[in-house]
Amino acid sequence: MSKNIFIDSDVLIDFLIDRKPNADDAATLIDRAEKGKIIAYTSVLCLANIHYVIRKIVGEKKSREIIEELIDIIKVLSFSEKNLRNAIKSDFKDFEDAIQNSIAIESNSISAIIT
Repeated sequence: MSKNIFIDSDVLIDFLIDRKPNADDAATLIDRAEKGKIIAYTSVLCLANIHYVIRKIVGEKKSREIIEELIDIIKVLSFSEKNLRNAIKSDFKDFEDAIQNSIAIESNSISAIIT
């Protein structure tokens, strides 16, 4: 049985732009997702963050192409006002991490968050 893993934007950016020192580990995660060894998830918010970062490096058009390829491999979770409210009330110091955590918990299927 595959594990359901939530992958945060920093890990995906490491993979997409070969950002060291974590690019190889990130590539291993993506490879496992492509092979069906894990079921990888991310959020709409992560994809927006990824686009914002990588478009500065690869350009707007290529960034959108990369995001499209990525969502063929990784399932995308949306977020809601409830996730925002949960994040506001959480003990997380990083607000974005609090949102991602709320999204992952709400999915009821994530066994780990990779950040």
